[in-house]
Amino acid sequence: MIAAPISAHGDTDAYRMVDLVEDNAAVVHALGEQSALIVGHDWGSTIAANSALVLLDVFRAVGLLSVPYAPRGGPRPSKAFAQMGGEEEFYVSYFQEPGRAEAEIEPDVRGWLAPGRANNNPATAGGGAGPARGVGCFWYGAALFGSLAVPGRL
Repeated sequence: MIAAPISAHGDTDAYRMVDLVEDNAAVVHALGEQSALIVGHDWGSTIAANSALVLLDVFRAVGLLSVPYAPRGGPRPSKAFAQMGGEEEFYVSYFQEPGRAEAEIEPDVRGWLAPGRANNNPATAGGGAGPARGVGCFWYGAALFGSLAVPGRL
């Protein structure tokens, strides 16, 4: 198993998808192999899917973790996210409007990160810091927030 970093990660102008696909093939060939299985997580899922689609002879199987396959020409991610949340807002959408999340979080970062954030869970509604309406998805990850060590100084 090889866990290769994504080239130019965070620098959106440095690489195009075709460059990232070529990087994946270069890793396989640099290891002296002709083909491999490829697995991607989060943004890497999109890169892994494209690698497998473009280079069928190099990547004979693909695994996608946390981000489903989305073919080109499908709905815009923002539209898909709006549908994912159901009655609640999908967490990614919450962070898309500039300044919105900051306005809620920055006045009390410590309170926002507190274990009481689980108040977004319908089963424990009203039990802690945070907005009255939940941000979909945060509640199911409440164990994550409960396990965070809160530093003495933020």
